[in-house]
Amino acid sequence: MELSATAIDFALRGNPLVQTIHFASEIDSTNRYAKNYLETGGSAGLLVVADRQSAGQGRAGRSWQTPAGSALAFTLTLPPSASQLGLVSLAGALAVGQAIRRVSGLPAMLKWPNDVWVHQHKVCGVLPQAAWEGQQLSWLLLGIGVNVNGMPPSHTRTPASTLEALGGQAFSRLDLLQEILLLLASHWHHINTAEFLQNCENILLWQGKLVQVLAGEQVLARGRLVGLTASGDLRIDSAQGWVECPFGELSLR
Repeated sequence: MELSATAIDFALRGNPLVQTIHFASEIDSTNRYAKNYLETGGSAGLLVVADRQSAGQGRAGRSWQTPAGSALAFTLTLPPSASQLGLVSLAGALAVGQAIRRVSGLPAMLKWPNDVWVHQHKVCGVLPQAAWEGQQLSWLLLGIGVNVNGMPPSHTRTPASTLEALGGQAFSRLDLLQEILLLLASHWHHINTAEFLQNCENILLWQGKLVQVLAGEQVLARGRLVGLTASGDLRIDSAQGWVECPFGELSLR
């Protein structure tokens, strides 16, 4: 079934995180639309879904485009909780990884901190954005883009592909959207628990492997990837001892 406002509304009826749905056949950026909504008095519960996105926003200012009928691009405005802020990326990536496994059977893995990979190819990126007023978190949103159908994207910074190319068949974007948001709603209410972190570690890419974490050209850590801290930081067993990385670019050594 093609994406439409009616189909999305029916599929997501009863989801506690979704109160209002805005579907656009084409948009520059679902994150930008949601951000404007929040900055003009909007609140949590808005889901923005686009069939085609011409100027999507990625991590570190990278752009991301989605051709019509192929990818899944959406943004959800969330309750602004400072205690959950550091784990939002992981919650989104975990929900996507688990949903891909359920819908396609592909072995999706969570690449810390905010990507999902299948067979060493990136298929999803997650981008949270937030704003503060003094010491108060005023709003929070989570943008997600999944390469579902069509040919693999070219000229990408990291190896990238689509679920169709990796799985040998096309998949329903609506089914995937429904599953992602169902799982995200569940994780959102258990985000500060050991169970949530265990779920993340169960599909954590390169766990037990020798990795490095970079910030630009600076090496933050090198060693064996052990897991995650309670705040979602990466735990590395390095030659100098345990290192916890709250940010950085993860790669194999």
